[in-house]
Amino acid sequence: MILAVFMMIACAFVAVDGGYATFAWFTSKRTASVSYAQMVANSEDTVQGVKAYPYYPITDSGDPNYSLTSSVYTFSLTSVSSGDFGKYSLLNPLGNALLLEIDLTEFALNAASIDFFAHSSASAFLGETNSDGTLKQELQPSGNSLSSIVCFYSFVPSNVTKGTSYYSCALANTANMGSAKLTFVNDGALVNDVALSAFAGGNSVLYVVVDYDAALIEYLYSMNIGNEAINAIDSAGTSGDGQTYLSYTSDFFFYVQASEARLSA
Repeated sequence: MILAVFMMIACAFVAVDGGYATFAWFTSKRTASVSYAQMVANSEDTVQGVKAYPYYPITDSGDPNYSLTSSVYTFSLTSVSSGDFGKYSLLNPLGNALLLEIDLTEFALNAASIDFFAHSSASAFLGETNSDGTLKQELQPSGNSLSSIVCFYSFVPSNVTKGTSYYSCALANTANMGSAKLTFVNDGALVNDVALSAFAGGNSVLYVVVDYDAALIEYLYSMNIGNEAINAIDSAGTSGDGQTYLSYTSDFFFYVQASEARLSA
């Protein structure tokens, strides 16, 4: 009775020209052999399918959502089976989010309640500090925890608008607990299990948006200034653009639980 949406996404961290950059890029590794469908473990009881929609950039200044990009996510109407998060810049943090559409089964549709969770298998937050304020674990060239730099928002169908060119989700309408973005980080420490939302039965579809978290990225970057792993620029680990990247390891998934079905009248 559990759906697991495995976000097998690796991303990267870069310093520019060997100096201390005031911004950083994050990029996912392109893995042609892995599709979004293969990243999902479907439960026959609760989920019958998952679709993934990439971010849709609004370039028309006359679009009503043009000036709302920091508060409204927009996504393509065409689903994709594979792809990546793309590059991230602290100066331009938009354009990398992914919308997952989770199609629920009749059992889940008629359940008394639906609960949506995120789980991380990471051992610690990369920004966790010792008593003297130093990092317990500095960023490394590879194997960093992806859980440390992502955020997620859940939505019910009524709060995902399908327009003529794109889907849109206003962050103010998230179904997340506390109506705010959620991460695996709380008070400087990792939380392995996060309850995103709880619903009464009746929804045939559930949505979740996954994105980089700018605040967490900025914090980790500032805490690692002087770290040789991000200052060293060499040919190892470059992505063809002359930059050296640190890789992140996918270490979290989402799952949906349904209670027993409601009795019909």
